[in-house]
Amino acid sequence: MDKLNSFIALSCTLVACQGNQPIGALDGAKVRHEYMPVWLAHIEQYRKGLADRVLDTFEALQEVTPKLSREQLTNAMLAERNGRDFVQACQQLVYLCQKGSWPGPSM
Repeated sequence: MDKLNSFIALSCTLVACQGNQPIGALDGAKVRHEYMPVWLAHIEQYRKGLADRVLDTFEALQEVTPKLSREQLTNAMLAERNGRDFVQACQQLVYLCQKGSWPGPSM
């Protein structure tokens, strides 16, 4: 899976499991063209290589057999064992997709 498709799938998975927005409500074009560059820029500025680590981890989890449910994927991505920076990057992605803007400094 390429990084763009992985980003879109991760966005849909995390947002849908937070229960705040139905998966069909995410606009793939907006996620792809507006949110991905914003997320990448902020995450890479925060910690180099973190965006790739998040996306690579999500891709690897999608290959697990038996296939993980959306809830299991979300729980795995938000697990404390991934580290604070990793979890925060996932949470910021959810915020970005729900609000259409980058979270403030307190997030």
